[in-house]
Amino acid sequence: GTHCAGVIAAVADNGQGVAGIASKWADVQIMALRFLGPDGGYTSDAIRALDYAVAMGAPISSHSWGGPRSEALAAALLAASEAGHLMIAAAGNEGNDNDVYP
Repeated sequence: GTHCAGVIAAVADNGQGVAGIASKWADVQIMALRFLGPDGGYTSDAIRALDYAVAMGAPISSHSWGGPRSEALAAALLAASEAGHLMIAAAGNEGNDNDVYP
């Protein structure tokens, strides 16, 4: 998540550091919402983070984490989508066909 956010928010074409995606004139802002710790985390905390991001007006969220399917999480993702929020999900590194459930 942190690596991807850095590339997205880094200014492009300025000759400094990482060449990101944002233009010099883009108003890119990062809202860091951590719900995982060294021992993992809870789906309920993921839902709280997503709900908070939507409530604060974040238009996009990046979900570079995984876990088992959850009806509560599916409902939160649907509600966020219906509110116009775009969610980007990691595909994982296990080689599984997981393009149905992020």
